[in-house]
Amino acid sequence: MDNDKAIEYRKKLPKINNFNIRELREMPKYFGWVNYVINKNNEVNLFLGGNDDGVALRCFWNDHYEKKTLEIWAKLSAIEGIILDIGAHSGIYSLVANKSIKKGAVLSFEPHYLNFSRLNLNLRANSISTNSIFMNAVGAKNEILHFSVNQDSNYLTSGGKIGKFKNKIATPIQVLAIDNILDVTAKKNVKIIKIDVEGHEYECLLGMKQALIESQPIIFFECMSKRNNYEIESFLNELDYTIFIIDDWDGSIKETKTLYPIFDNNNNILHQKINRLAIHKTKIDLLNQIFI
Repeated sequence: MDNDKAIEYRKKLPKINNFNIRELREMPKYFGWVNYVINKNNEVNLFLGGNDDGVALRCFWNDHYEKKTLEIWAKLSAIEGIILDIGAHSGIYSLVANKSIKKGAVLSFEPHYLNFSRLNLNLRANSISTNSIFMNAVGAKNEILHFSVNQDSNYLTSGGKIGKFKNKIATPIQVLAIDNILDVTAKKNVKIIKIDVEGHEYECLLGMKQALIESQPIIFFECMSKRNNYEIESFLNELDYTIFIIDDWDGSIKETKTLYPIFDNNNNILHQKINRLAIHKTKIDLLNQIFI
């Protein structure tokens, strides 16, 4: 059976390793639930259907996924208020937030129907309500735009993008601006935001500016695109945010003045350094909580 082969092969590998996603997709297929421990108080179960989800694949084979970022996310999600997971994919950040939050709501947005289905499944398997998940993109305003994904329907894509792109399947999707869907009270109670939208970060931020002003939430976001980096940097600086680079391999957090993807000598993005943390000047003391 595939599962027996995968389990035996996994036992021969180092418990923690850094095989990349291409190598992982060549590993023996495993079908079933993957248990991933964030910390002693927070563990989640993710479904892996062969090699169809890069997040669950990494949890099963590497024994880590964005390790430092998720550790910080889990600590800072232990709040009372609203948490936004924008670009939720198969749901690992939503799962951790739901298990960490003391009181409030986690709102999860995932526009791709395949990812959304797995998000729904993973939440239910972890005994978490699916009442606050939305199959929508997030942007600068409420509008209908094209959303493009890879043609391989056997893999839960992590590269879905707003717009039409060559060799991708594009379908219309409802885009929502956070400021347009949160009421006055909610805008004042957003505590944590994660944005993973493949180059559409600036538009997301524009559409939640009022909530950012009202709540001054902590923002996690990816920096993999060269698009709009100066605009994002200027936007966050204007709102008195300081930006930090998270290194998921060595666990370091370093302030940065310039927002730009980090590449290796072969011009490949260093995936362990794609995550950024933006903290408002009034909440910088929360950094101490991160390192405890």
